[in-house]
Amino acid sequence: MPIKYAAIYLEGNRVAEQPAGGYPALAETCQRLADKEIKINKYNRTKLTDDAQGVDVNYLATGRSVLIVCVSSTDTAVRTSFDMLGRVEAKCRGDRQDWQNPAATLRHEMDYANDPRNDIAKKVQGEIEDVKNVMLENM
Repeated sequence: MPIKYAAIYLEGNRVAEQPAGGYPALAETCQRLADKEIKINKYNRTKLTDDAQGVDVNYLATGRSVLIVCVSSTDTAVRTSFDMLGRVEAKCRGDRQDWQNPAATLRHEMDYANDPRNDIAKKVQGEIEDVKNVMLENM
């Protein structure tokens, strides 16, 4: 599973995580990040590598006291993580009362991001390889 853990922080407090309670060490790492980033309070998209845990920590700070974090294996394409973060941010944008169930949003977006059928770039690369092979056979 490429994306292992995700969380949403509001004003430094975790309001949702997926899987809930599944990765306490990752949750602690993300909480430290939230404590630091919320104070800065500006828009930021960053990828950090945690060699000790063998993961990439990708996050999006909205600049409105909201931090969305996803933790992935180091071999996961960065676009997969940031696409997920962007979709979560779009659903959480606007009035904070609009996010009735942030845990369900995280679960849905993690499932979508972890489904290889949804990786359009990889699909297109495969189709290009197929076309190349046909062209080589026809030569």
